[in-house]
Amino acid sequence: MTRFRLSGRAATLLAAGLVAGAVPIFALYVSFEATPARPGPKAVLNGLWAGHHWVAVHHSEAEYQEFAKLLRTNRISDVFFHSGPLRSDGSVPTTSYRNAAWLITELKRFAPEVRAEAWIGFQHRTPDDLDLSSDSTQRRLVAAAGELLKVGFAGIHLDIEPVSGGDQQFLHLLDALHRRTDSDRAVLSVATPILAVVPGEQLVGSLIKGYDHWSMDYYRQVADRVDQITVMAYDTALPTDWLYGSLVEDETALLGEGLNAKTAVFMGAPTYQERTWLHNPASETLRASIHGVKKGIGRLGPARRSRIGLAVYAEWTTTGADWAEFRRDWLS
Repeated sequence: MTRFRLSGRAATLLAAGLVAGAVPIFALYVSFEATPARPGPKAVLNGLWAGHHWVAVHHSEAEYQEFAKLLRTNRISDVFFHSGPLRSDGSVPTTSYRNAAWLITELKRFAPEVRAEAWIGFQHRTPDDLDLSSDSTQRRLVAAAGELLKVGFAGIHLDIEPVSGGDQQFLHLLDALHRRTDSDRAVLSVATPILAVVPGEQLVGSLIKGYDHWSMDYYRQVADRVDQITVMAYDTALPTDWLYGSLVEDETALLGEGLNAKTAVFMGAPTYQERTWLHNPASETLRASIHGVKKGIGRLGPARRSRIGLAVYAEWTTTGADWAEFRRDWLS
């Protein structure tokens, strides 16, 4: 068998290359793990994605009280209640949120400081599914949002996936929705993908079906049309918690500094344990999310810090231990 051998010069160059590549990676690790994060923002800005059962099924008074206690204990300011996926024509069947009015009444009794928002959305959009270029589709969607506000929701949380960066029809929809929420003195919130931070990332991503990381320019256009941005800062495919947390830190700092000063920014923190090729629950942890957001906030000026918060995904996957960690690492 012929053995491959490196010359002394080649071996030296290879070793130098490995060291040169390892140094910045090690520095990133040390920066994330060893550098303490500053305390979180004093302003209370915490979100939670909540399950469909809250608007679809009637619960007992004890269950509403227990849920309200959880929200108060963890200082949740905004809850995004899944209120039914959009139909392909842009409508939402009223039967999907038949219990919403009762839910809102009970929340006002037991957690009046919490803002209940109707979470509506559509996933895996193709030209044959939800056509945002259709005026009639957009009108139905805005009308559906109006019906949800009439029930008593204090806001609309829109989650359409994917939306390609630069999609002008999506901006037109946000304009129309914001006019509707403004008329009811409600908030418009939108779930957004991760900000593209690597040079050339969008160009490469444009070749991948479903890739939807946005540029800062498009992020600004969206933020100028809504009251809240809720970043889905997960499903990154990163293999370690410190790499994931470092990404969250950069996303928090860049969006906190780059967007307008009036729009609130929630950074999504995952608690679900499902393992996919995009999500490794051992790396995308609640701890790494919190540490990353706090470090990102620490890079902002005082005026920018107060509008950054955390949004937990999701109510149905978050354990008592997760909430204890949330209070210890984020609230305290």
